[in-house]
Amino acid sequence: MTQRSHRFAAVMLVMATVLAGCGLNASSTREEMAQARWADVQAQDQNRARLTADMVGALQGAAAPQDIVMLRQIGAGIAPPVSTPETPTDPAAFRRYQAAQLRLTRSLAQLEQISTHYPELQSNQSFVVLRSRLEGSKGRIAVARNDYNEAAESYNAALGHFPASLWSGGRERMQVFTPEPSVPGAGSGTR
Repeated sequence: MTQRSHRFAAVMLVMATVLAGCGLNASSTREEMAQARWADVQAQDQNRARLTADMVGALQGAAAPQDIVMLRQIGAGIAPPVSTPETPTDPAAFRRYQAAQLRLTRSLAQLEQISTHYPELQSNQSFVVLRSRLEGSKGRIAVARNDYNEAAESYNAALGHFPASLWSGGRERMQVFTPEPSVPGAGSGTR
């Protein structure tokens, strides 16, 4: 090999290392962004679970005996979905997370239905504020999910492009949310 060949090989090695490092950094940054957006989704989902439990309590305070049993059953089933660090990249865990959110949406629809039996609650300022906060949580959750989906799709796209594809071994694609089926009584735009 000539000295010129050695220089060319050294330059090519340096360029390959630099290019590969750029792809690795970009995909790491995208992964961090997607993880941050995932944390936002979790925070909004936990807030909705807490507000839903508060609604159960408010209804129990005004409910007739025949509705108390149903409210206790609904209240017992309300819990924020469980997430592990692997949830965004584990298809089965992600489906379980979405299923837990759908159960919460259905519980909330049942609570809304029960609340129609108690018109006196509609004039209770605390109950009106609670319902307003729950309604607002739908929008915040939709925004958080959309932001997460965009970040996850950007990360997933980066994994498949050169030079990140050279170094993405072991990194899993992130799952994205799909629209929930319509839940009767949950209002338009159910998330």
